Amino acid sequence: MPRRPLAEILSDDVPLRELASATEAELQEVCVSAKDIFKARFRSWSLGVGSHLLPNGTRVTWLGEKLTDDKWGMGCGICASFALRMAGLQPSGSKRRRRTYSTKWSRYQVTSAKSAQACTLRKHSLSELHMAAVKAWQLPLSCVTLTYDTCNDAKLLAGAVPQPTDWLHAWSVTCNSLSNRCASRLDFTDQFICSMRIDVQAVERRAFAQMQIVMQESIRRKKRCHLSRANSITLSVDDKKPYRLVRYKACDNDGKIESGLLCVLCPLKVLMECDPEEWDEDKCVMAADSIADGIRRFCTPLGEGCNEILYSHIICNVRAFTAHGAPYAQKTGRVLKDRHCRNIVLIFRDACHMIRLACRDPLLCGEAYKKAWETLFGDKCLMPQLQYSPEWRARLSMLQHLLLADDTLGGILKSKLKHMSFAAQRWESSSTPQRRFCYLILPIALLLAMTCSDVRNDPGTRAKCHHMLSELRPSLFVTIGMASDYMQECMAFLRHFEKDIDFATISDTLQDFRIRMTRLFLEARVLEDVDGPDEIQTCAALAVRNAMQAPEIHVAGKVYHLWPHGSAKVDTGIRDAVEGIQLACELFLDRLSCELPSGMQLVIFNVKRWMLLDSEAAKQSWRKSVRTLFGLLGFESNELQAAVQETMLRERHARSFGNDTITDWRPYWKTVFSFSWPRLHRLVSLYLSLDVGSCQLERDLGQLAHLTRIKCGAAQTDCADLERCLEIMLDGPQKESDLCDRRVSETPTLQLSRHICMPMSEPKPQLIPTDALRDMCQMWVELYGRRFHVYKTRFDKGTKRGHHVGSEACAISGQKRGRDALVAGDSVDRQLLGVPRDTWSVKKGRRIENHRLFNEAHQRFKQASADIKKKHLENRPGGSGKCLYPAGRVFVVGER
Repeated sequence: MPRRPLAEILSDDVPLRELASATEAELQEVCVSAKDIFKARFRSWSLGVGSHLLPNGTRVTWLGEKLTDDKWGMGCGICASFALRMAGLQPSGSKRRRRTYSTKWSRYQVTSAKSAQACTLRKHSLSELHMAAVKAWQLPLSCVTLTYDTCNDAKLLAGAVPQPTDWLHAWSVTCNSLSNRCASRLDFTDQFICSMRIDVQAVERRAFAQMQIVMQESIRRKKRCHLSRANSITLSVDDKKPYRLVRYKACDNDGKIESGLLCVLCPLKVLMECDPEEWDEDKCVMAADSIADGIRRFCTPLGEGCNEILYSHIICNVRAFTAHGAPYAQKTGRVLKDRHCRNIVLIFRDACHMIRLACRDPLLCGEAYKKAWETLFGDKCLMPQLQYSPEWRARLSMLQHLLLADDTLGGILKSKLKHMSFAAQRWESSSTPQRRFCYLILPIALLLAMTCSDVRNDPGTRAKCHHMLSELRPSLFVTIGMASDYMQECMAFLRHFEKDIDFATISDTLQDFRIRMTRLFLEARVLEDVDGPDEIQTCAALAVRNAMQAPEIHVAGKVYHLWPHGSAKVDTGIRDAVEGIQLACELFLDRLSCELPSGMQLVIFNVKRWMLLDSEAAKQSWRKSVRTLFGLLGFESNELQAAVQETMLRERHARSFGNDTITDWRPYWKTVFSFSWPRLHRLVSLYLSLDVGSCQLERDLGQLAHLTRIKCGAAQTDCADLERCLEIMLDGPQKESDLCDRRVSETPTLQLSRHICMPMSEPKPQLIPTDALRDMCQMWVELYGRRFHVYKTRFDKGTKRGHHVGSEACAISGQKRGRDALVAGDSVDRQLLGVPRDTWSVKKGRRIENHRLFNEAHQRFKQASADIKKKHLENRPGGSGKCLYPAGRVFVVGER
């Protein structure tokens, strides 16, 4: 059959499939578009030059057509995918580099009939760019390589077990006090964002609870290991209804010291589980028994019975017990010694609790301060209103803003104070509002005046404000100013005991504090002006200056002068205010010397004191103290001499070591464990394991109260979940790197051809388990088997930032420098309030009882201090025959 002419074939009434019978030359001889050619030849090209045959027998067609902006074009699908992929992986590359991957074939812009030929398609399929695109097309979108330090890590994390990311999530939600329900929801959101699975599943609450159990058990294994080697343990106990916390501090045979949470107890559980007939039992006996039960529960590994060997070892090596000063707390220690821990040799009162009471009680005994307290902190008075009333706070803030704009606030503050930071349940929190009162005398007086003049207020409120305005007298300003400095110094001394300080250096610390308080308050230097800027002036000086500079205030026909002219000479209340604070300071220092006698401070470990022993009598007294301590530790009489000789050998070594700048002798005494002095090891272990204060316990109780509010479902009688979370927060990993090492590798590249190198997708950081996490993973497999259903770093991270100029923090640090200058004697004004400073200074040798302001309350406080001192003198060697460190009630608590 003869072939039909080409013109007839290309006519409109001929089907397009007839073009398939035309030759290449015939198609080129006439004006035929590339689209017509593509339609005619696509079927044959898709089986030949327009496709690739993969090794597995699958044919992939790369040739295709596309409409772009209503324009037809043919192109390469593989090259288009490659260009898009390279543009995403190299967003910061040069435009020229991006254009090399963007060709007409990749953009589907081949429209010329000359390019619609088999040779052209073959030439494109053999080009370097197309061959690189084919290789890239055959690769996955990302290449993730999991690396482990050892093969055991790969085996440990194989199967359905928690992965490092799961452990990090569980640790994070626990440390941030989140419930397990909230943790599960957060994990679901994280999986929804990051997971490539269609069916997103989150870690359930039960799994989070199981991981928390494993983390707690891993922490306790380390604690049990250390306590099994300890030869001296100190127990610290504090309670806050309805829970009781027990912490420990232990020293082992190598001188290693560790501390941590031992147990959380719930006394209500004992009452609910025992018979009503047992409710009348002594409260202290029940508390001692609960502590012993808590130790037994600590010695019980998960899924096993109690380790009686470990329990007996801990009970026998408890050498000291500390609690707050309540009588029942001290009695609990004695009962614990009689019933369980029979080797206790020291039962002492928490130093921080004692300092708070010794600082507060004499201050409240004075009439001037008591009156000032009622004026500022009484019911519905100034400070409660400023703390709890949003309206009063807003008005005070606006007055501060206006006075700052006019530069009449006083000059020390350059920013507004939003509240008074007052907590009525804690007396020491009054230090901050008293200090801020000295800064804000003028705005506070204006606020009271405006409240008085507002007829919309009820008559009771207006009368109360009138009364408070009338009480803003020079005596109140002097009282509050000196009391603020007094409390700041006392709180700074208290903060010293919140740290893990050396027991042997307390006497030196107390002596320095006594000198400082004497120069500031007893010599009345705190009222002086310091040569320097306003921010280093004391609160007493600032209060007096701000009151003197305040203008007269007119309210409803009345005129109020905060500091009338000549008040310093005629106002006897000012003298009463100064002498009242001085009397409180003397009584406070007297109580400290009674509560912290030299014998109770274990000064035998103070090497500096050793080097000061010159007389033979002092050395004999020193040896007697050492012999008494060894006797309390259970040494027989025939061993005492050898023990004392070991200590004296250490003394000779200390004389060659002498250094007056050392404030902590514990690192020095740790070196005794490198010598073969077993008797001295026991004494030094007792010294190293002593815990002075219980401030850490108070903070732990605060976190426990926060956990109780978060975990509302936790029953008060079952504190296992609260104990678990608290122990992980306090003694567990403190940062993510404690669980995993994070390794970030460079972005891998793939050499597709001689000139084309394609970067792979950015890999995820690798999390390498640490030893702690490996232990948790191994414990998980043992307990539950294999069935397991970041922001940019701040640019200033790590840099030490100072206080902003004009802020309260800057003022506090400046005032401390000012008081330091006053203590050093760098004062410039010898006239205080119009009279010489010697007029205010306390005369040396004067008896406190002869003071004109000494009243019955002061007498009771003085007598209580004398009774405490008498008790300690009776218990010292050579007194009534009692031991130096009795295990009974060491500190006598005054009337509360």
